[in-house]
Amino acid sequence: MYQQNIPYNNMPTEEKLPGAYNRKDLRKMMVGFLLLSALCLVFSTIYNRYSHGVTSFYMTFLCLFPLLLGAVPSFLLSIHGFLPLPFQLSMNLYNTGLAAVTLSSAMRGIFEIAGTGSVLQVILMIIGILFLIAGALVYIFQSIYLRLQSDR
Repeated sequence: MYQQNIPYNNMPTEEKLPGAYNRKDLRKMMVGFLLLSALCLVFSTIYNRYSHGVTSFYMTFLCLFPLLLGAVPSFLLSIHGFLPLPFQLSMNLYNTGLAAVTLSSAMRGIFEIAGTGSVLQVILMIIGILFLIAGALVYIFQSIYLRLQSDR
């Protein structure tokens, strides 16, 4: 199909700004998060299968982190006009936090099944949560700034 020619002045403000994601990239990111969630589900299922009856909450629900914190926000951001488009900085911070939280959950599940623990996993979880919060705050501040700029 061909892309409809839209005059530059009629485009939404977010799509004219350099460094902003477009909705097509967000849909691709959503598919990636869905695939990552499926991979985490397969990994946790296989790992729990061979864990000799020992289970872990963090391993069982490992797939929910990329699904609920990755695919759902990407879907909401990709809906046209629902939320403003994010910029590179906020997405980098958020995705780094999501990766750290997911990895920390996998490590915690492995450690619990093995009957051991590590302080590094806790530190990784805290850092991941801080990155998630930082990415969300940068997105909120950028959205407020864009709203104030468009009101002028």
